[in-house]
Amino acid sequence: MLSTYRIGQMKIIFALLITTFILTASALSVDAASGYRTKGKNTGYGYSVTNGKYQISIKRTGKKEYLIRKDLRTGKTKILKKLPGKGQSVINNTISAAYGNCIYLNHWIQSAHDETNEIYVYFANKNKLKRVVKSGRIIAHKGKYMISNLGVGAAPMPTVLYKYTKTGLKKVKTLTKYGTTSIFIGKKYIYYAAAKGNTDVKGAIYRVNYKGRHKRKLASVKNCLFVWDISSSGYTYLGSPKKYK
Repeated sequence: MLSTYRIGQMKIIFALLITTFILTASALSVDAASGYRTKGKNTGYGYSVTNGKYQISIKRTGKKEYLIRKDLRTGKTKILKKLPGKGQSVINNTISAAYGNCIYLNHWIQSAHDETNEIYVYFANKNKLKRVVKSGRIIAHKGKYMISNLGVGAAPMPTVLYKYTKTGLKKVKTLTKYGTTSIFIGKKYIYYAAAKGNTDVKGAIYRVNYKGRHKRKLASVKNCLFVWDISSSGYTYLGSPKKYK
């Protein structure tokens, strides 16, 4: 027969095992319900995002747009938020990025004489929608960082580097006041084209790190608006590939 002391030890070990299992299961449950990421191809409404348990996307009904959530296990959907918009016949909102529990949307506004863009963040853990950038549009993102450029009209616009945070976005640096094309390449660098001014489109292609530092000029261009694509070895200018010298 087991001694009272031995039985007591076994009870303690059993209790510790049960506690460890509960804590581990709890941690797995939390991990499964957080950490959204973009999924699939960028459609007219941007990406859909998923955390493995839910999928969030945009649905348009008539001229209204809604953020909806689909339970990937049951297939049931739920409307989370009505998205901003004035009931136009064009798409007003697109999902552009996701980080943690934050889902980032570009919101396009068109009036009779002008158009502009705003950036909103939806906090999936709070069911809260908040505007974080009044004048800007997500044009590139990677890891914890994203680049905003107003991106309307045939003129260079401010190009701003942001970092994702739990509260939305934190501005890192304005890369240029007169930017056009921007892209993240590799794990270290951002490449972008910058003009001399809003109407003077002569400029250059530059490279900086993710903190917007160690700026290096790679090439001069006659018209930044004609820089269609940028890579680590060169760029496309009016459809023709060019190499850095």
